[in-house]
Amino acid sequence: MTEPPDSTRETPAAPATSRACPADVAEAGKTRRQWPARLWARIGTLVTPDPDRDPDNRFNFTQDELVARLRTGDPETAHEILLEAKEIAERMVERRTESVERRAVTLQSATAIAGSFSLAGGTLLVTQVHGRPWQALIGLLLLWVTANLGLCGWRATQAASSIHRWSVVRHVGVLERSGQTLAEARIERAAQVLRAAGWNARYARFKVTMLRRAGRHLTRATLGLPVLVAAAVVYALRH
Repeated sequence: MTEPPDSTRETPAAPATSRACPADVAEAGKTRRQWPARLWARIGTLVTPDPDRDPDNRFNFTQDELVARLRTGDPETAHEILLEAKEIAERMVERRTESVERRAVTLQSATAIAGSFSLAGGTLLVTQVHGRPWQALIGLLLLWVTANLGLCGWRATQAASSIHRWSVVRHVGVLERSGQTLAEARIERAAQVLRAAGWNARYARFKVTMLRRAGRHLTRATLGLPVLVAAAVVYALRH
């Protein structure tokens, strides 16, 4: 008679005093060794988060699939498709990134000026403020303002920088146009433009997200600044 599979074979229960299996011990040790890596990965994600997929991207196709969907034999129709593809790419990526980068540079400048102010405030805290409670209160407020200004500058730098691999239309593609009809060349070009736009849309969205986070940090610093000034005024009046 055939024996049952191993998964259905009955095995005696392990005694209560038995030691852990060596494999379990190795797995536990591996888990303990992995937690610093997971913590570091978590910190890295918070500092530089991965770009989310753009829900507005409608061109997540291969080059051949896009060519097949856009194919036409009329050169004029192909020309209109190419113009529309360029307009879509400009709207999805170029306009968004240009606007974000321009605003991010403005935030970087404002953060640099406010950071110098926070440095001066720290000097005054060390030299002019006396008494542990007042030093702690004003120090925490100054830390709050300075930390949010620093994070604002960091997020603005991420928004203004190109830290990901962007897709560009192949420049050598022009060398292959001689063997194509006018309609085929225009359709292939339109497919390349749309595919590059679909790839870059998530990175444009990443820039928008980083700019929004920079604005939140600047708002928190702005809200903390009047409280810091009020605490300094109260200290000056009482001393």
